[in-house]
Amino acid sequence: SNNTACIFEVEYGKPFYLTARVLSTTRNYFVDSNGVNPQIQIFTEDATYDHQKFDNVPNGYDRLYISAFSASVKPSCQIGEYTAVASKNELYDVSGFDAVPTYYGTYLSQKITAINNAMLTSNDAFIFVTDIHIGANSMASMPLMREILRHTSINKVFMGGDIPTAYGTESSMIAQANKFRKEYNDNILPYGHYYSARGNHDLTIRTSADDTSGVTYPWKAAYDYLHRKQEEYTDILDSRGYYFIDNSSEKIRYVVLNTCEITNTSVSFGITPYIRYEQLKWLGDVALNVPTDDWHVFVIGHVPMASDMSGYSEWVQKAEVLLSAYQEKAVSDSITVNDYAGESHTFTIDFSNYKGVLIGYICGHNHLDEDSDEDGVLSISTTSDAMFNTDGYGRSFGTTSESAFDVVCIDKANQSLSLIRVGAGNNRSFIYPPA
Repeated sequence: SNNTACIFEVEYGKPFYLTARVLSTTRNYFVDSNGVNPQIQIFTEDATYDHQKFDNVPNGYDRLYISAFSASVKPSCQIGEYTAVASKNELYDVSGFDAVPTYYGTYLSQKITAINNAMLTSNDAFIFVTDIHIGANSMASMPLMREILRHTSINKVFMGGDIPTAYGTESSMIAQANKFRKEYNDNILPYGHYYSARGNHDLTIRTSADDTSGVTYPWKAAYDYLHRKQEEYTDILDSRGYYFIDNSSEKIRYVVLNTCEITNTSVSFGITPYIRYEQLKWLGDVALNVPTDDWHVFVIGHVPMASDMSGYSEWVQKAEVLLSAYQEKAVSDSITVNDYAGESHTFTIDFSNYKGVLIGYICGHNHLDEDSDEDGVLSISTTSDAMFNTDGYGRSFGTTSESAFDVVCIDKANQSLSLIRVGAGNNRSFIYPPA
């Protein structure tokens, strides 16, 4: 601060109160860094306090300037204290929704109407959000998902992995993980069940793109952030991060894979896409073994398994070999993979007498909206919830494009999926199995 102005920085799109005390009868205006008067102004009286509420900081400015303007004001005039204070609960109240940014009001109402209409012909539905990367995320998706859970019959959220950003410090990684845990505790768990898959950044971080120093935490630490809260309603097999849950009423099984089983704590970025022998055998022998033909199976993970999708892994593709054979009710091709002890196994699985229908596989990792029908398996990827502009949607903070996740509606009778996009991107629909 100097004698004529006070400068402070706030985040884009973040609400705050400004309290000003000016020891003069000067009229004061708020102006942006280009010297332009915004719509909000404040008029002050001598030695009094005035309060002005901002909905959010204008896009394109990294700071606001508060200055005194009057022909009678001299440069030596005294400017009082200026303080920015977050006041989330008072600032957000949009169309009956609690604590969502104002620019989502009408938009969110329309999305909820579309979801409720789709649910009339659906057997089940869930929210799928992935690649949150909290350091590059406004976190608007959390209250948006909460309001969808509150205003629809959806009762579950699947998170496809990747909590922290790729680069930063160990302390920033843990701060992001803690924030993630608080956000889903506050927004998801009171209204529905939360299920997660491990991503290749859970939990590891590198100092920078040019500096390979950093840290990788052991699997147990990632488990604590990703899965611990699920233990009361999910059987996590051997705490290894792969499991299934059943909607027995609608006869739909959700199988969650851990596509990033290798953890090397001696290096940063020490988490590698890989599905070990034990998990593949569990997938074939247990998870896909549904009791009757009217069961449908949806598989969820982080890394793409189809070779014609961005970011796929040849090691994760081995699961696609099993899914393809299950779809055809045939003997799988031979698979060679290591187990937890590092020993190699070559095996096949015979699905000839198995029941049920494979819906497909949904994942993240590539930060793109893609799909594939490789080997008769429907594979779908959803772009990142974090605001990376790699998906071509021209995203920006402070708009409805800052977030991105799907509401996935399953229609068993027509063997179809309706993906309703909330945020950047478009709605999508699919038939399963692919023609």
